[in-house]
This record gives sequence, structure tokens and C-alpha cells, in this order.
Amino acid sequence: MAKIRITEAGSETAPAAGQLALYAKTDHNLYVITPAGVERKIFDDSMPGIGAYDIEQFTLSAMQAGTAQITLASVPAFPTKTLLQVDGAGPCFYGVDFTVSGSVLSWSGLRLEGLLESGDLIQVVYIV
Repeated sequence: MAKIRITEAGSETAPAAGQLALYAKTDHNLYVITPAGVERKIFDDSMPGIGAYDIEQFTLSAMQAGTAQITLASVPAFPTKTLLQVDGAGPCFYGVDFTVSGSVLSWSGLRLEGLLESGDLIQVVYIV
């Protein structure tokens, strides 16, 4: 299973073997790049019927890790389409690893509970 590395916007550097890099470009689209340098657009901001998206990065505090939740800046329009990436980990799945209710993303009682800790870097991508 490939591990995900979160990168800064516009960072198109190929990741190490066994990893994928997820990043946004200045064109407001979301991309993934493989160790071979193959880049694929995985979200197109101009897709008809799709609103804008938000990308938020969090460095988990002890409180967030302890309560197993974070509060997003906006309410996702389609909560089940929310993407969650934990730096250095494999993909996370809605309903298995986390859920979203309103603007609260929670992993309480799910597979990520007990795994995330203070200082972990996570990235959330969602349609608003």
C-alpha cells in the first residue's frame, strides 16, 4: 500500500519509492504524483456541478488527538466525499477511519482512534 506524503502547494517533487504526494497547484486543482514522476489531476476546479474545495492542514494538538476530532473552517457540501490524509500513512476511508458531521471531522470509535497523536500532520480536502 502506498504511503501519502503531504506537500506544499505547487510542490511537484516526486516522492520516495512506495509513497504518493498529494498537492494543490496554483491552478486550484488537486494533483497526485508518483515516485516515477507521473502526475495526475484528481480534482478539477472547473468540473460542472462541483463547487470550490477547501484544503486544510492541521498539526494535531493534544486536545484534538484526545477528543479524536477537529473542526473544519467550513461545512463540506458532500461529507462522504471528504479526503483525509495522514502524513506518512496510507489512505484513510470515510466511515471506516473517520466521519464528518457538520464542520466536525471525527475518528472517535473508528480505525484511526488511538493511532493519531499530538504533533501528527493531517490534510483534509473537501467540496464546499
